[in-house]
Amino acid sequence: MRFLLVLASMAVMLPGAAADVSFTLAAKAGRTTFRMGEPVDVEFRFQADAPGKYRVQTMQDVRSVRNALLDSFTAEPREFAVDPLADIPAQIGFDRPDPFVPPLAGTVVVERQLNEWLTFRQPGRYRITAETTRVRLGDTPVKLRSDVIEIEMVAPEPGWAEKRVAEAVAVLERGDPPPAIGQVYDQSREVAVRRAARTLRFLGTPAAARALARFFENGPMAAQGDLRAGLFGSPHRKEVIAAMEAAVAAPDVPVSYYMIGTLIELAAAETVPPDPAYPAEDQEALKRWNEEHRRRLEQTRPIERRYFSTLGDALARKMGQAHAVSLATLFTNGPQPPAPAVLAALMKDFAALPEGFQRMLLTSEWHRIVSPAVEPVVRSVAAGTGPGRDFALMRLYELNPEAGRAMILGRIRAGNIGREPRVLMLLPEKTIPELDGPLADALEQGKPVEPVLARYASPAVFARVRASHMGQPGMCSGPLFAYFFRVDPAWAASQLSERRKANPGGCALYLSPNEDLLMSPGLERAAIDDLRNPDPGTRRSAQSLLQYGGSSAAEQPLWDAFARLRESRVGPMDQGLEFGFTEALLKGAGWVLTPDRIDRLRDACITEQCRGLIASERRALEPPLRISLLSEEPMAAMVGPFRLRGEVQLKAKIGQFPRGTLFRFERGYGNSPWAASQRQKIRILLEAAGMRVEAAPVQ
Repeated sequence: MRFLLVLASMAVMLPGAAADVSFTLAAKAGRTTFRMGEPVDVEFRFQADAPGKYRVQTMQDVRSVRNALLDSFTAEPREFAVDPLADIPAQIGFDRPDPFVPPLAGTVVVERQLNEWLTFRQPGRYRITAETTRVRLGDTPVKLRSDVIEIEMVAPEPGWAEKRVAEAVAVLERGDPPPAIGQVYDQSREVAVRRAARTLRFLGTPAAARALARFFENGPMAAQGDLRAGLFGSPHRKEVIAAMEAAVAAPDVPVSYYMIGTLIELAAAETVPPDPAYPAEDQEALKRWNEEHRRRLEQTRPIERRYFSTLGDALARKMGQAHAVSLATLFTNGPQPPAPAVLAALMKDFAALPEGFQRMLLTSEWHRIVSPAVEPVVRSVAAGTGPGRDFALMRLYELNPEAGRAMILGRIRAGNIGREPRVLMLLPEKTIPELDGPLADALEQGKPVEPVLARYASPAVFARVRASHMGQPGMCSGPLFAYFFRVDPAWAASQLSERRKANPGGCALYLSPNEDLLMSPGLERAAIDDLRNPDPGTRRSAQSLLQYGGSSAAEQPLWDAFARLRESRVGPMDQGLEFGFTEALLKGAGWVLTPDRIDRLRDACITEQCRGLIASERRALEPPLRISLLSEEPMAAMVGPFRLRGEVQLKAKIGQFPRGTLFRFERGYGNSPWAASQRQKIRILLEAAGMRVEAAPVQ
């Protein structure tokens, strides 16, 4: 093998770029000859004439969508170097650049693997160029292009690719270890899994294609992103599709919607042209893009119907969890509405579903299954010890409040809190004195009852709770302090001060996601005081507490604290604080900003990201205000930018808008009977507050 020299390295400035920063593309360790299908490791090297003037993103993002977040590569000759994700439907990822970008000082190196952007289909020499927007001047990305490096791709020796596939399969066959409380996380195992998945992603052989299909959705979690990208990037797509079709029909393979949806996308890409590039900034072009996208979806419908029909036929052969998961996929994503017999079969198999599927059906897909007929299954799961019991208990309380209340009280008395304590905190009473003794007993026994105790315990057990707290001098429980501030604010404030002296930067009043249930006047005053705390983490917790649980009395202190932030020197943590202040003021539970105050907030922003966020949220506050149902709790909804967790918050927030404000329901949840019922309940609240509502939900 012959090693070639790096021909050039200095950056070429794109229009608008700066001349005092350099971008070098280099082959890692000087290696420039690679086997076909082997990872091609390169380095980005950044330098600036003025240290600290620029910042540079060093995050190791993995390309899994068509439009890369920060980097891109081109190759000459182009005809034999193709983009492996050129027709993947996902064009724009959900990742965002790291907000804490280090300054560019000295030489900053970022490693990349060229194979994410280019697949070489023929041996030969290739000239490679990179472009990047990793460097920033303030909040503005600097566009940089490298000069050229030259690499050589050669045919691998006999048996090399086969050996790589066998090694990768051996790693992926081990699967994910069972979860174990207290077990030390083995990062080396995840690294090995990711390396194995990337091996299969880049190899480009028929055997690698079959292995990609085998482990997709049925292999280790850490491998899935690279496996999916590999399915679309494989030059042997027919083998990929055939292997996935065989898996759909196999008796022992659970078929999730992600799996069959990916198969539908792969098969459609064989006959239906891909969507054009998404025109994010051009509204007219976006309308044309949406029309083209809808036409493409219509062309895909026959393929979708064919594969769901195949899945329906395969159910008779599937067994155990494979049957339960595949049935859930057919029920939630197949032909709608599903036949009553399909729902009956799904309820019969409910206990065999994995935790994720149980949670999905009891939360985001609840609208599909909710009916009196599912109560026996929900009651059974709620009374059990399985992972879905907390969500099932919430749904039992929705279907049968009396039965749900009895089960909630029974679990609290037993100190049996579970993983989702909020479910046990939804009863309407401010305190439940009959629970004082059981809760204090459980606390003294070391059971994790603090959130529920803070929610329901009366002042009668203050002495016992205080003694338990004092017996653990290093403990700083946010929920316990919520109880103390409700019962004895003066003592709570002095005790919080003492704990913080012993633990500087600690004892933040962190109560997520239960701020709305645990707030009290004393706690609100403490959170307002924390806005002056020198510790950024403590201030950030105070922002969150006041955003989700604060009254109108918290608004002005947040404005004052934001003004102090502007007057101080902004550091990396302060950027997080700026975001927190913006979120808290725009989305506070206790107030609604008027347009002039939104303008004032925009003018107070320090960074461009802050101004962009406010522009987006301002649109969400313009009438008609959109109402989107949420299935996470009974009567939960998004109203404009506000996430409201039930009827109490909904009623309070609606009352903060001027009478006569126009609201609009968004069509969601398939316009199901559950959705219609939820909308009607919210409509009653709106009309009682003197608000106007558009006649029909909109898509």
